Amino acid sequence: VYNVQSFKQLNINSCKKIYNNKQINRQFNTFIKSTTTNEFVVDEEALIKRINEEIYAQNGVELEDLINPSKVVNLERDILRLENDLTLTSSQTEITKINNKIDDKRSKLAIEKRAVMRGWLKNLFVIQSFLAIGASLVMVYDVYPGMNLPLSIKVLGFWMWWLFIIPSLRARKPSAAEKEALNIAFLLSPLASVAMPVITRDVV
Repeated sequence: VYNVQSFKQLNINSCKKIYNNKQINRQFNTFIKSTTTNEFVVDEEALIKRINEEIYAQNGVELEDLINPSKVVNLERDILRLENDLTLTSSQTEITKINNKIDDKRSKLAIEKRAVMRGWLKNLFVIQSFLAIGASLVMVYDVYPGMNLPLSIKVLGFWMWWLFIIPSLRARKPSAAEKEALNIAFLLSPLASVAMPVITRDVV
């Protein structure tokens, strides 16, 4: 939470003189709200919409198609807060420090915006999940040729779904419905991993 009493006293023309940059002015006009409680507030919906439009114009994909979309939003939010901090100080030393932080975050942001989840990477996650399924079945049913697997390896076979298979399928950026189903499966699979060895054990 930032006190923006001094920022509230500035009119929009003053902001534009301080930030002679159209993009920064647009961000201040659209995404920063000064409330009656003197809090710094970012309009999250407008911010995400703007980020999504910029990424689509740059890469032809949407925000959710990036490898780490939440990091992009966090960096954009941090930049807005730092730009707001510039309006609250007249110290040249502080201004230099804040500008250095902004430059650092913008460099990281440019890299993250180019980190798109490509088709080959999605296919790699799918292949990885199928390989993990095969390994899980071999371990659970103890069908590795030439040797009897120890109990610890058999138990690991049940946990492969929670450790590797479901995370691999979730990592490939599935549709909303599939993602929700995988989230539920991720929560339920530990229960199944605990219950299945009891249900499937041999009766002596």
